[in-house]
Amino acid sequence: EAPSMPGQDRPLTGLELATRLSFQLWGSAPDDALLDAAQAGQLNTKADVLAQAQRMFEDPRTNRGFVRFFREWTGTVPLLLTSKDTAAFPYLDQAFATSVNDSFDKFVVDQVRAGNSLGSALRSNSVFVDKNLATFFGQPDVTEWTQVSLDSTKYSGLMTQPAMLAALAHSNEASYVFRGRFVRKRLLCQDIGAPPANAMAEFANIEKPDKPTAREIASAVEARAACGGCHNLLDPAGLAFEHFDAMGKYREQDANGKDIDTAGSVLGVGDQPVDFADQVDMMDKLAGLPQTQACFATQLFRYTASRLEVGADVCSIQKIQDAMIASDNKLQDAFFASTQTDAFMYRRGE
Repeated sequence: EAPSMPGQDRPLTGLELATRLSFQLWGSAPDDALLDAAQAGQLNTKADVLAQAQRMFEDPRTNRGFVRFFREWTGTVPLLLTSKDTAAFPYLDQAFATSVNDSFDKFVVDQVRAGNSLGSALRSNSVFVDKNLATFFGQPDVTEWTQVSLDSTKYSGLMTQPAMLAALAHSNEASYVFRGRFVRKRLLCQDIGAPPANAMAEFANIEKPDKPTAREIASAVEARAACGGCHNLLDPAGLAFEHFDAMGKYREQDANGKDIDTAGSVLGVGDQPVDFADQVDMMDKLAGLPQTQACFATQLFRYTASRLEVGADVCSIQKIQDAMIASDNKLQDAFFASTQTDAFMYRRGE
């Protein structure tokens, strides 16, 4: 390993770069071509690293890296039989859980490999279905995995993929708080802090109507001085997805048979509130915001560096963002740009 002084950056060696590149893109050890390039001094420049990244991109093993990033970014943990109350969802068996998980992975891989943009990933109404999910989505029967287009007035990209909706939910009911927190923290990179230690006790003491809707619960919580500051930011974005139950299945009414009101405003983003009618309208507007694009670059940096950013990383994050802007936010270009940053090429001495 090349020597470094404490607190001083040093360039990674060719073998170190080969390892970092391989584990980021493939989730496995370097292949012979990558090791040969490292030994021959052909991983010494950013152009060398980019050439190898582009070569590796063509290998199906890169799909692992895409899936791992999107799952880590969105918090989409695998759906398990133990994830949900099977009394509430009797159709959940191992085969169905596997279908839900595979469908999410196929969606994100397709978005990257098809040359699509971040906007497409957040707006697309496509989904991959097999025989289990065709029934779930009310689609015609299929005998193999098929990409279909769903109702574009209901479905919008990552956030309406059932795996992600199920991950951002409780075992038997939807969670507008979990879903709203994703929008705030992971889509917009806004830190709203942790709930107070007595949050659950506070919630238990709030008076609520009989069989309340999610919006009625949210309104009661937001009316409490100790709760409203954060929940006025969190809840509207999460309530936009109330048409989807804890398994990510679309519903016209909530579990109590009451109508669902999805309209709201995302506050604190830019100069004006982002007013929306429903989940599709909200995601369409948020997808086009500079804050969303900048946050995606930040999230990709965090994934690549395996740490949160510090002040010295601003240029590395900007490099990813600049590459996205130059390519109309193309996901492929973001992944390539993440290998071209100083944070990728150098290591801080300790």
